[in-house]
Amino acid sequence: MVSLIATQGTLFDLETVLDYGQSILNVAQELTKSLIEQRTISTRTIQAQMNRYFLGTAASGAWQWRKYYYICVKKVTSLYWSRR
Repeated sequence: MVSLIATQGTLFDLETVLDYGQSILNVAQELTKSLIEQRTISTRTIQAQMNRYFLGTAASGAWQWRKYYYICVKKVTSLYWSRR
């Protein structure tokens, strides 16, 4: 599948897609650590982690609240419950 995508070309660069996926996992892992340590997760905490792993702010266009916030929350939930 990857070779097919690479030869046909896509709207997205494969490396970019993989980087975004890794960024989402990194944010989810950091937020899961906070949950396990029973620390409160605020909007500010989420925003700081997103800025850190996406290498920029939502205002600069590095990530979008609506899109990635929900993805990360879903991933955090699944990571948290799988570790329990």
